[in-house]
Amino acid sequence: MLAPAYPVISVAEWSREYFDERDPACVLPPLTWRDRRFIERLREQGKLEIRELRAGMEIETWSHVGYVPFEHFALRIDPRLPHPDMLRMMQYAYGVDDLTLYERSGVAGISRLAAEDLVVAGLVRHVSGLVRQGLFQSYVEEEAELATVRGSIRFAGVATSPRVGATLPCRYERRTTDVLVNQLVTGALALARRLTRNRFLLRELGTLQTFLEECATPITLTESAFRTAYRSLTRLNQHYRPALDLCYLLHQEASLDRSDGHTCHFPGFLLNMSHLFERFIGRLLEDVVPDGHRVAKQICLSFYTAPPGQPTPRMRPDFRVLDSEGRVIAIVDAKYKFLDRRSTDVGDLYQLTIYGLADNPSKGRVIALYPGSPSAQLHSSGDDRVYGFEGPNGRRMDVVFRRVRLGDCLECPEFAGRKGGTLQ
Repeated sequence: MLAPAYPVISVAEWSREYFDERDPACVLPPLTWRDRRFIERLREQGKLEIRELRAGMEIETWSHVGYVPFEHFALRIDPRLPHPDMLRMMQYAYGVDDLTLYERSGVAGISRLAAEDLVVAGLVRHVSGLVRQGLFQSYVEEEAELATVRGSIRFAGVATSPRVGATLPCRYERRTTDVLVNQLVTGALALARRLTRNRFLLRELGTLQTFLEECATPITLTESAFRTAYRSLTRLNQHYRPALDLCYLLHQEASLDRSDGHTCHFPGFLLNMSHLFERFIGRLLEDVVPDGHRVAKQICLSFYTAPPGQPTPRMRPDFRVLDSEGRVIAIVDAKYKFLDRRSTDVGDLYQLTIYGLADNPSKGRVIALYPGSPSAQLHSSGDDRVYGFEGPNGRRMDVVFRRVRLGDCLECPEFAGRKGGTLQ
């Protein structure tokens, strides 16, 4: 549980803040050696940068938002997106039920929840639904000495062991809720209780955790456990996938990679908004592509030849839209950058141009979607930043940077009322 008794410093994502020790209003407590080691690991994994200067401290943030505790102060990184946009994006990307029900019930104000609390609230809604529906049960094989035959008799055990009592060795299957998917959900609830300080969510988590611990043994959240759980999903427990996605999100964004290749949880939470925006765009594309088309995600493409002994470079565009015959009609990349407040990144332009030249979309367009400001219209031909590329052999291609206003795009006719709204 995050319950600091020290000052909390708030900064925005994608920003650089200076704290001058000569200004009494901007003085930060000094960093300890543990803080410096922690900051080094955060820097190595691209989450946060804190530099100690001669007369103060500099904090640089990127696309991660959330809460980071240090020994003498805590850091709160706020998203630049308006809270309603953040809420809608989280609900749509992870299939969460309407979280504003909390607010309408008068128990908790969803409009005041922090990033980690939004994820926890979504998990609470999903797990509550699983409990109401009935937890998934499966059969596990057991062996025991029984006075009444159950299942099949282990005749090898009868032949090799002397029989003293009136029991027989049996092998049978028992139906139980203590299976991997329930064990992971139970372990994620324990992690969620350490991450949130919202009293309403803590009460809900406590109730759910008490109930689930009577049905399943909580296990430590690990990458291998999640891989096994995802592989074990069938038509009988496919409804667990949204809950597992949120459990994995909590585990991933509250963990740091260690030097031995494993991960460990730290008492904080840093949500990568780039990954959330990419997931949101992926689901949006699946909903709006024309009938008969499909969206391929994160497929490795290799058009290079490498020198002997060197690995072959591979490209990985976010999304490729394919028609019914498997031809690429568009390449779409999610860019979590606020381009309506800045110029186009030349590196992004080069990257998208290479994608288009290598994969050759039939419409000759590569589209980058980025979040727009609340005051911006969804998009129109005049709003797009279109960069025309013309090769020496007459090959033409357009690289389009298009903004998406998150708060309205799910209800806008450009997306919800007409197929192919993002790809024209």
